[in-house]
Amino acid sequence: MKLTRRQRWWLCGLVVALIAMAMDRLLLPRPAAATARPAPSPTSRPSAATPNIAALDAAIAELGRVLSADPTRVEPSPPDVFARTRAAAAVLADAPPPQPAPTRADEFAARYRLAATITGAAPAAVIGRRVIRIGETIETFTLRAVGDGWAEFVSDDGSVRLEVPRRTSQN
Repeated sequence: MKLTRRQRWWLCGLVVALIAMAMDRLLLPRPAAATARPAPSPTSRPSAATPNIAALDAAIAELGRVLSADPTRVEPSPPDVFARTRAAAAVLADAPPPQPAPTRADEFAARYRLAATITGAAPAAVIGRRVIRIGETIETFTLRAVGDGWAEFVSDDGSVRLEVPRRTSQN
């Protein structure tokens, strides 16, 4: 009898399953059977896990005697692990003050550079290779005014004035 490739794979899987079942039944130890025990009745004697009421009463009475003898006595509290130490206070004193978070206007000014301005009948600003006319928007900033070497953008986040970088002459 000739078996196809698919039938050989099925046969190998069946043999592996039979070997695994035989090992489970014959070689591995059997689990212990579970036994059912009745629930303890509420009138049964206290076990070791049940607190001793008499001992608790005695401890509370002793605590009351100690506190009544010296009512100002206070147990020391554990050290505050979140308190600043002297070394931490010195480091914080030498640290520079935190910088305010940059606003969207600051981010806009850092991201875009004004390359040139066009003044005249239709003023515009050249940002990178893009020509922006008055009233057009980049991100949320709208071009409001253009002057000789500067452009002003406004948004709900504030206004930004970009200037054309001046060239320095090298002699």
